Amino acid sequence: MNLIIVSLAIATFSTTICLSSLFRPIRVLLEPVPVLGKLSRCPYCLNHYLAIPASCIFGVDNLIYTIVNAFAIVAMASIFGYMLLKYLDLLENV
Repeated sequence: MNLIIVSLAIATFSTTICLSSLFRPIRVLLEPVPVLGKLSRCPYCLNHYLAIPASCIFGVDNLIYTIVNAFAIVAMASIFGYMLLKYLDLLENV
């Protein structure tokens, strides 16, 4: 259950950072730095960088578990992010 909650949080966080107008000034500021500019535009890419610390914070048994947990969080966050974007598209078309 913890994995699902963390994945939802990361999906929401990365989608908000990469797509909302609230974070547009930060994205513009990060744009000149290639790696940070890419991270600020790509929710899937940002999921990876958020999942690694999250898996370390929310349960470290051993290194292998942490790595597997991080990729599971990325996969689930990507699915949740896709569903969130589809839902937002539906809301805009109503």
